[in-house]
Amino acid sequence: MYRPDHYAIHEYLPKSEYTRLGSTNRAWRKMDERILIIDDCVRKVIGVPAYCNTYGLSKLPSFLPHHRTESGLRVVGCKYYSPDSMHSFGRASDTVSEFIAPVQMIRTFIQLALETDTFDGFGTIGIEVGVNWFHKDLRNQKPNFLDRFYLFKKSGVITQDDLNYYEKLFLK
Repeated sequence: MYRPDHYAIHEYLPKSEYTRLGSTNRAWRKMDERILIIDDCVRKVIGVPAYCNTYGLSKLPSFLPHHRTESGLRVVGCKYYSPDSMHSFGRASDTVSEFIAPVQMIRTFIQLALETDTFDGFGTIGIEVGVNWFHKDLRNQKPNFLDRFYLFKKSGVITQDDLNYYEKLFLK
C-alpha cells in the first residue's frame, strides 16, 4: 500500500469519509495509488507546499479564499459529486500551491513523465486545462496529447489549435 510522503489522507477524502475512516488502511484504499504517486512525485520535484483538501489544516493558507474540501475522492452527498467523474473512483485529484502556478505544476509533471519511467504503465493520464488548479486523473481513454496524456476542458472540446497551444506552453 502506497502512502505519500507529502500528503495526509485527509487531503484526499471528503470530511465525512475521513471522520468515518480516519487514517486507516481502509481510508488509503479509497485512493488509487497511481494518483498518490503522481502527487507525491510532483510535490517532491517542485519543492514547495502543495495542497489537495485543506479542511484539516489549522489555518487556511492565505492564498485560498476558502478551504478546499472535495479535491480528491468525491462520494454521494458531496457538492461536486458526479457518478462519472474520476474523483468518484479515487482516480483523480486537484492540487494547488501558493508558490507555483498550476501551469508550472503541469509542466513539471509532463517533463517528469517524459524524462523518467516513473509513470510508465499508468495508462492515459487526464489533465484538465483552463482551471486554476492542477487536475490529473487516470482514464481508460486514447491519449490526445504526446501519446500518453488526455487534455480536456469543462468548457468544450479540445481542438488541434488547443493542443498546439498547450504543447508550446507545457514543453517550454
